[in-house]
Amino acid sequence: MKTAVLALMIMLLTACKTTNINTVLHHESSTQGIISGSMAWPIDGPVYNPLVFKLRSTDTGQEYSLEVRPSFNIFHGKTEVQFSSNGYGGTTYALALPSGEYEFYNYSMYDLNGTTWTSRNDYSIPFNVSANQTIYLGEIKLHVKSSTDFLGGDVYHGGFWTFADKHKRDLAILSKHQQNLFNENTLVNIPKNKRKFTDLVLLPSEKINHDESEK
Repeated sequence: MKTAVLALMIMLLTACKTTNINTVLHHESSTQGIISGSMAWPIDGPVYNPLVFKLRSTDTGQEYSLEVRPSFNIFHGKTEVQFSSNGYGGTTYALALPSGEYEFYNYSMYDLNGTTWTSRNDYSIPFNVSANQTIYLGEIKLHVKSSTDFLGGDVYHGGFWTFADKHKRDLAILSKHQQNLFNENTLVNIPKNKRKFTDLVLLPSEKINHDESEK
């Protein structure tokens, strides 16, 4: 992560060691824009900690990530749950990035057994960042996948993600910290297409069609 990029991570960035939601987001230069949104996960589901959603610049290859920690860790703390509904909890994020073209390309989920769940192949969900503009990219929600063992117990094995438009809720939360950045002028720009396909991340226009039961 470039040290010049300072972020209000109401969610964590990979390089951060705190869940402090009061860090002030500001621009280092007039060439930056801001992306915002939220991440959500099952409150009573299996513990995947942390959850990492990865993005990168397609211009420079510089990598970034959005990270949440649903459970407490002595070294990293726990991500604050800012909203909850229908068994899911979540938190908002905002990140200042240099202007240019970006893509969401992979994710990582770590379980208590030491297993890392990720996409075997990188995908590409593109979006653009414009200088001096704040955009809202949507809620990114984890849906846990499970099956039943011979004793009738649940066996969890990774999951898939969905994008959804929750801008009224999320921008209301974000505006409490930076009202001048998150308001009616924020551009709602939920990703609409994939440059490289994956069925592990579903956009609003795609139907959920996974065989494994969702928890």
